Amino acid sequence: MDPKKADIIRLEALPQDLLGGIVAKVGATTAEDFHNCILVCKELGASANDKHVFKTLNLALLVKKPLSGTQTPSYYENMS
Repeated sequence: MDPKKADIIRLEALPQDLLGGIVAKVGATTAEDFHNCILVCKELGASANDKHVFKTLNLALLVKKPLSGTQTPSYYENMS
């Protein structure tokens, strides 16, 4: 097969489930990689809206203080 005459498959031509798998694998590493991946093209961004992708996302670096949202500061308790 001559590499100069090989057909080039565009990313947009791939099925949505395959694109979703790519986004899920990239998103499982870091949130920054996920963000960069969905910015590459519209099809990757559209395939990110999938339950399978959301289940595999690694958002650990985005949550620095997971309990800070559930703790009420003492000055709010004294306002009533």
